[in-house]
Amino acid sequence: MLRKGLTIIVALFAVLSGLIWYNAYLPISPKLKGDQKLIPFLFNFNNELGQIVDDKLGLVAKYKWYRWFFSAISTSNSLLVAKGITITDSVISGIPVKIFRPELAKEGERQYRPGLIFFHGGGLIFGSVNWTCYIQQCIMIAQDTKSVVISVEYRLAPEHPFPAQFEDCYSVVNTVTNEPRTFGILNNKIALAGDSAGGQLAAAISLNFAKQNRSSELVGQVLIYPLLQLIDTLCLPSFQKYKLGFQMDEEQTAYLMSVATTGNGDMKQEYLNGNVTRYFMRTPFWQFLEIPETSNCEVYKDSANITLPSDFVSKVTDPRFSPLLAKSVEGSPPTLLMIAEYDVLASEGILYGKRLGAAGVPTVIKVFKTYHAFLNRLSIPFINTPIAKQGMEDTVNFLNSVFYR
Repeated sequence: MLRKGLTIIVALFAVLSGLIWYNAYLPISPKLKGDQKLIPFLFNFNNELGQIVDDKLGLVAKYKWYRWFFSAISTSNSLLVAKGITITDSVISGIPVKIFRPELAKEGERQYRPGLIFFHGGGLIFGSVNWTCYIQQCIMIAQDTKSVVISVEYRLAPEHPFPAQFEDCYSVVNTVTNEPRTFGILNNKIALAGDSAGGQLAAAISLNFAKQNRSSELVGQVLIYPLLQLIDTLCLPSFQKYKLGFQMDEEQTAYLMSVATTGNGDMKQEYLNGNVTRYFMRTPFWQFLEIPETSNCEVYKDSANITLPSDFVSKVTDPRFSPLLAKSVEGSPPTLLMIAEYDVLASEGILYGKRLGAAGVPTVIKVFKTYHAFLNRLSIPFINTPIAKQGMEDTVNFLNSVFYR
């Protein structure tokens, strides 16, 4: 028995050592130097382990492994400094939230402040307001903009399929905009922000407000390397360039999109073999992705007749799920679009920024020579984070410009 146990331990050690070596030396792009490799390494390492525990061993679904892995490394808040900020857990319209409120510096100071509603990333299937990286970002925004920051703990797929995430976030925004003073927030001084899937939610809610002629209730939005469409994972230039060697690879992206839309991995292979892209290339929705680079894509030349589940098609073309596919983006609030150049999502971010500009929306596009989720480095002590700090500085400057202009 002892010998068998030792064999298992040695085998596990060998597997983990091999994965560390593989992720540290093989797939990370040479464009990333030094500690810039840390987060891509963690994502790649997690993805490899997820495939073992799910695809190979059948122990746990990969999305559950993602949640456990990132929660395990993202909920140590002992090193966070929230000077001048009071942090409370609360509930708005039945949705759990974490509120970051600047303390009054002196008696009689103005009680009401601007408000920012923040949506975390995680592909709509993982992530939490309790992750250190998001707590850190919300603290810094609250400190440097003197605003009340409300971080939303929306329900996650696949247990709660779309549109649950949109509905949760919309409910919070709707309540805060209707009753701002209840939360110590100034009337008509509310902005939205989110990273990755959180950026998707922020953009979708802004479009929904515009559709209801409520544009004036939002003064701005910060879309941080946002996910904006779910109909292509092959032909947009950034998918072709950055699917290997950076943070989000082709397989991981396809898996996350499949789980977010169908609740399982059934559509993953349809994404990977190009069937999703082929299908939508023959629909009016492709006009929002059609640029010269996509016409050179191999699947573009394939004339095969593809069919996809109608429920899947309905979901991925809903503007609440794929804001880039909205017929109009007019009425969106002034926007800061932060794009990571080495990110599979970069192309759709640039396309969305161009659409906003063409619709007359004041839009600032900032492109950083780094990878997806780079702002999360702000919560990691003792590493060089100049790009992450610059990203936060740009966020704060933009928010101050729309809060206090």
